[in-house]
Amino acid sequence: MICSYIVTQLAGLIQNFTMSRWTVQDTDWVAGYDEQTWDDMDVLVYFLSIYSTVALINTAIGNVVGIVICRIGLRIARKLHEQLLSHIMRAPVRWFDVTPVGRIVNLFTSDMASIDQSTIYQWAAMVQYILITATAVSVTSMVTPAILLVVIPVGPIFLRMQREYRASARELKRLNSIARSPIFQHFGETLSTLTTVRAYKAERRLIEKNHSNNDDWGRAMLAVQMCWRWLSMRLTGMSLLVQSFVVTWVCIHPHAMDAGLTAMCMNYSGQVTIYLQHLINCFTQLEIEMNSIERVKHYSEIDTEAAFDDADPKAKETQLVAPPKSWPSSGKIEFSCCNARYRAELPLVLTDVSFVVEARQKIGVCGRTGSGKSTLMQLLFRIIELDSGSIKIDGIDISTIGLRQLRTGIAILPQDPTLFAGTVRDNIE
Repeated sequence: MICSYIVTQLAGLIQNFTMSRWTVQDTDWVAGYDEQTWDDMDVLVYFLSIYSTVALINTAIGNVVGIVICRIGLRIARKLHEQLLSHIMRAPVRWFDVTPVGRIVNLFTSDMASIDQSTIYQWAAMVQYILITATAVSVTSMVTPAILLVVIPVGPIFLRMQREYRASARELKRLNSIARSPIFQHFGETLSTLTTVRAYKAERRLIEKNHSNNDDWGRAMLAVQMCWRWLSMRLTGMSLLVQSFVVTWVCIHPHAMDAGLTAMCMNYSGQVTIYLQHLINCFTQLEIEMNSIERVKHYSEIDTEAAFDDADPKAKETQLVAPPKSWPSSGKIEFSCCNARYRAELPLVLTDVSFVVEARQKIGVCGRTGSGKSTLMQLLFRIIELDSGSIKIDGIDISTIGLRQLRTGIAILPQDPTLFAGTVRDNIE
């Protein structure tokens, strides 16, 4: 890809140089020129054929590079999305207890949209602007060596400005992303509890909260835009300084070069600071958007539940036992010295629990709120894992079988019913 961009820049340079020679009818660059047999139309056709041929090659290379970049970007985005979705769907319930819904929604909307639509193109644009800037500086310095008297002192100023801008813009964009998550979270929570909101007449309070969230995000976005204008104004001033020097030098030395080279030099000197501005913007935007990749990568590496079946990569860590197809046949449950907690940093909610439920026996578990009744059911389905001890169903330790076999072999009627779109049979199954 870099080689293709280099070829593109060389083609553009040939086009501009051809145009400069064509403008002044410089026949010294016409191969096989004969003053007696060539007229102005022949010279015109010669330069036009070179310009058109190079332009077609440049366009063809640009189209091919664009297609390649698009395919690379789609492949990367698809892989990251699949990894993220796989880990989120397999995340333990305790992870959802401590992770806001708005953050998860933001991952699959804003962050994935950034990766899909922008990141790979920012990479390509940054490489392209580096080559364009290098070409413009080189050409201008060769045609007008005196411009180095301005470019060299301006260099340190430019480096300082881009450091200050990048440091500020990166953090402001992060604040902008953080301020967006509460909007999604609050909106989703409000929609899911509309009946309660109307019953308590809390519409006004929630509307004001929504306005407040949007105002916070708007302030962060305004700061990002103001930071960009700060850089743009200063780089525009640098551009005017460089171009003013070139114009002054040309006026003082009118015979140093012809009109074609003068126009070419003016064109490239104007491009230097313009493309430097785009280069800084691309580099900073790329740094900012790498935050999206960083977040997606982070959540693609969260701990997941135990092995789902034999095809799960985690199955290699533990030797899974394949229960009989009729398992569980009788339904005998044995809890042996079970200790459990919801998260590693929290205290035990069940301590040294042992009991046996015989086959086909009906029992009831009684206790006050928070005594661990629901925790027993979560342990049976391995929604939370034991700290120590074992649970056996029909003599098979449930920690040695895949979650698919376990959760399809037993059933539960939850306290809070959840209905999905579809038939009653679909919901039951």
